[in-house]
Amino acid sequence: MHDNKLKLISTPIDFPKIEPDNWDNWWSYWNNYSSLVSKISKNHNPNSNSWRGVDLYIKKGYEDLANTLYKFPYIDGTHLVQNFFSMIDKFPMEVNVIRAISSLNNIKPHKDFDYPNYSLRSIIYDDNPKQTWWYYYDRKIKFLNMPNFTNTWVYADNETTHGSMYYKNHKKIILMFFGDWKEGSLEKIYKDAKNKFSEFVLYKN
Repeated sequence: MHDNKLKLISTPIDFPKIEPDNWDNWWSYWNNYSSLVSKISKNHNPNSNSWRGVDLYIKKGYEDLANTLYKFPYIDGTHLVQNFFSMIDKFPMEVNVIRAISSLNNIKPHKDFDYPNYSLRSIIYDDNPKQTWWYYYDRKIKFLNMPNFTNTWVYADNETTHGSMYYKNHKKIILMFFGDWKEGSLEKIYKDAKNKFSEFVLYKN
């Protein structure tokens, strides 16, 4: 990306909501196969957090799972989100891994990577009383703000720290996407941020 665009922190993307095709099937899958996980790659981030999750998709032949930092069980769950895969040609990323993850404690402010990186996430389930995902910059906590028609967003991991609040007896499940951005997709996201999502976009001063 161009240097003068690196001030963008977070923006929704123009993509329909990603949800399981059948929630009963999803909960059966989640309850049976998601598990507590451990970090497999040491990096700049010393935080130790508690996560439950499962890798529901790994591209055939992809082996660089250390790049995802944590080891999750892999149980093919692509049949649970067929509606998403029917639209994947319109998705901005060539996806290598889809990981479903749920935090089990408050997540302290951190950066996932120690180099410039744009991360892509979807909140597919959230029964918390209020938004829990936040960024810290300009000496303030600023919460993620999303429109109703999409649950997927991009954030510049290198530009600020992010974290998440945990409310007992509540749950949030996020899909993490690992892969390569399609040509021109980030430029389109920046354009949409300005023209379609101005009230939801966060910029760094």
